[in-house]
Amino acid sequence: MNPHSGMQSPLSFGGFACLTRHVKRISEALSEALEGDLLDKKSLGLVNAYQPSLTSTWMFQKSMSVGVGERVDANLIVDLLANNFKSMDKLGNPVLKPFLQDVVQFGPLARVLAGVTLDAPLSIPPLLLHVGIVPLADWIGAGCSRCWRCV
Repeated sequence: MNPHSGMQSPLSFGGFACLTRHVKRISEALSEALEGDLLDKKSLGLVNAYQPSLTSTWMFQKSMSVGVGERVDANLIVDLLANNFKSMDKLGNPVLKPFLQDVVQFGPLARVLAGVTLDAPLSIPPLLLHVGIVPLADWIGAGCSRCWRCV
């Protein structure tokens, strides 16, 4: 997923489901834009402006991706998913449901990350090494030049 795009990729972890949930709204908005000749970048940017989980979804995609020629532990991504879903399961539907609906929220996400840190602390260092310090710093907002917030 490209964090600069302003819209989640339909091929991302939850992007396709997110897109299909909003097809009617997006179609109607595009029809209104065409009828009103509102085809400039700013107007069309309002069609799908609600993206509260974009940076978190980008980080999930980054953590579950393996680049061409990159070597990672065979269980890294499976363990990541298992640990996250175990933590979400313990926290219940108020945490799990928004995540599955592609609406990642800071509070529940922080609770999941804290749960994984407590329940599986040894899973954190390999994940941090895999993701890398620059993308992690970008994600937490430690001054980046590439993410959608700073462009």
